Amino acid sequence: LAKAFPDATILTYKDPLDAQRCVGRGAAYQALLLTAFGQSPLRATIGDAVNVRTSSGPQEVIAANTPLPYPANGEWETITGLVMSQGAPEGHVSMHAEFLSGERSLHSQVCRVAAPVTAGDPITLRIKIDDNQRLQIRLEVHTDGDVQGFDVDLDNPFSVTANPNADRDRILQLEEEIPQANGAKQRALLIELAQLHHRLKEYERARQLLEGLLVTATGSEAGWLLVQLGLICGQMNDTEAQIEYYKEAIRQGDASVAGFNLALALRESRPVEAMEIIDLVVQAGGSGPDFSLRGSILSKLARPEEAAESWRVAVARMPNLPKLNDFELGWLRNAAVGLGDEALIRAIDDERQSRKQVGAADDERGAPGAGAALPDWQH
Repeated sequence: LAKAFPDATILTYKDPLDAQRCVGRGAAYQALLLTAFGQSPLRATIGDAVNVRTSSGPQEVIAANTPLPYPANGEWETITGLVMSQGAPEGHVSMHAEFLSGERSLHSQVCRVAAPVTAGDPITLRIKIDDNQRLQIRLEVHTDGDVQGFDVDLDNPFSVTANPNADRDRILQLEEEIPQANGAKQRALLIELAQLHHRLKEYERARQLLEGLLVTATGSEAGWLLVQLGLICGQMNDTEAQIEYYKEAIRQGDASVAGFNLALALRESRPVEAMEIIDLVVQAGGSGPDFSLRGSILSKLARPEEAAESWRVAVARMPNLPKLNDFELGWLRNAAVGLGDEALIRAIDDERQSRKQVGAADDERGAPGAGAALPDWQH
């Protein structure tokens, strides 16, 4: 507190036990009120609004200072207006689901929506918070004749966002919960634990956890884990392991994300090999970021005319700045710089400035949320 408010007089107790007694007295008064009147005059509320991040910016789903529980009857509040921003005839679409308390991130995850998916498919958001601040969220994606659900269950997340040691606290909690969990629940907790260690830059521990999960992983989960391990190894400067993980992910069928990341990892040291890989990615469909990276590799190989053409394709495939996520916006700027398009660079910088984003974009698609599309908002 003294560091945050250097001109303030900080009032405290000389004896730490007195501070504990103060908390105890408050708890005793609260218990007395509950016993005497059946409820406390101090209504629990959420301090900041709860927002969902969309391609057009954060959208409020619960107003600030809303009394708890929410809704008051304890049932689910249903919110419509979210839709898929991308579609695919086969495979899956990665949707980035992120919820904010004000501008602080409460929860972020990538939901893999199984194809066929059409851009514009509706997403129903169901949400409730009990009086103990347990937040429950359910996203239901309505595809052709099917409903795919994704659940989020967070205990007391509003206090956690203001706690600088929140990640450490959650790690301790997970280490207690994991031995009692089993099956899919245990795997989900282990992935969350690995992501927390990753965020704290404890790369060895994160790598160890993900490698343990990889042993029994199959299908799309195996591909996702391999990409995560490639990302972590790159941050550990273990380039050879990074390359091998990305190559294995490609063999597992994750050619788009792993191929992009592998070409990026090889761009400086082995550009000829990087060129071969990004060409395979582009031949499979090729997004705007794919062509932007391809342009950079061609420039590295001293092929300026081809590089400029690839950058022009990248710009053509990413025309709508407000709908681009941070990952796409960063690679669009890369193409604009390569082309020397000052007007486009300014437009991108203005767009970035106008967004109230938490955190920075990451150049690799393996980062949480990177490379996954935010939902659109149609209200």
